[in-house]
Amino acid sequence: MTAKPLPSSQRATINSSSSPLLLLKNPSEPVDAYETYWGNEFHGPVVPEKYREGEAGNTDATATSQRRLNFSPHFLPVQQFVFKTENLVRVKQLLQNGAFRASPQTAFESSVKDSVKWGSESLPHSNDVKSLSSPHYGGLVFTSPRACSAFLSTFSDDPSAVSLPPNFPIYSVGPGTTSVLASHSSINSLTIFGDESGNGAKLAEFIKGHYGTPSNSSADGSEDLSIKSQALPLLFLAGEQRRDILPRTLRSAGFIVDELVVYEAVMTDGFAERLTLRLDELARPTSEAEARDTWVVIFSPTGCKELLQYCGILDESNSPLSESRNKRKRIKIATIGPTTRDFLIENFDFTPDACAPRPTPEGVEEAIKGFLDAAV
Repeated sequence: MTAKPLPSSQRATINSSSSPLLLLKNPSEPVDAYETYWGNEFHGPVVPEKYREGEAGNTDATATSQRRLNFSPHFLPVQQFVFKTENLVRVKQLLQNGAFRASPQTAFESSVKDSVKWGSESLPHSNDVKSLSSPHYGGLVFTSPRACSAFLSTFSDDPSAVSLPPNFPIYSVGPGTTSVLASHSSINSLTIFGDESGNGAKLAEFIKGHYGTPSNSSADGSEDLSIKSQALPLLFLAGEQRRDILPRTLRSAGFIVDELVVYEAVMTDGFAERLTLRLDELARPTSEAEARDTWVVIFSPTGCKELLQYCGILDESNSPLSESRNKRKRIKIATIGPTTRDFLIENFDFTPDACAPRPTPEGVEEAIKGFLDAAV
């Protein structure tokens, strides 16, 4: 597949007065938070959220004088995303059949009540997921903006034909995922929970304390399986490449979690060549700045190998090289969170310079500031 060039409005021009920030991702539509946060030019002093007066955690009297880091954001798409049509048909049929319920009806009751209806339906199956275990679900879980986009695509043909009940709980891993969900008018009235979590492990812990009661809470069978003692299963819509920490954590706590793959990611053709051209361009000295660091933010394991090879950290066989390459000295690497950081450490024995505590522009800036402060 051939990568589509970015629209000119999304290509940040190289600004000699700012440091390049290369984001290895597709720019979000309709507006990307990173481009909004930094823009194409530096607009003067801005106090980051964590340092604003009157907010919790602001104990540094001088913090309010801090300036936003002077970055010029650039995007380089790493992946193309393909929706899994068969599984999205399943999601649409669940919506049409009223399978998503906000009431705390037990999974046992709903399974018995609708077993005949469910058994008569002919739903397409996919080899990459197991069969769904329940005709009803009490909540949806998202850890990826792309999964949200895939889900929302089921509303596109005839929004009136599919719906979610009022107050139906949706769990989102972060602001970027939430913004995609909130952009659709059909679900604006729903409350979205957990988007301060930042990663799957923290979201799982949040859900454990927020969503109903685990279905195995009465292991000895002495407690009546009433509406209050059981929670409906959760449906986790995800990509083909994902960690299992969220469903594994919830299942170990007794919740029923079904996973359905709704999209897959494919690396764009010629990514390594485009990465080389872009980094060479960004690192080229200008008349006003002879040398400057270029920060690269990695958003997923895809593309990590190519970046490390460019920096001279890995050779073509993925074996580590010594720290003597000049390119590495001018390139700093940050990850959007611990999942990608751990991937780099476990697979390439490489620790990035910074790891964002939250998958947001503010989180990236906080991590980079931490690195810069430690280097002083």
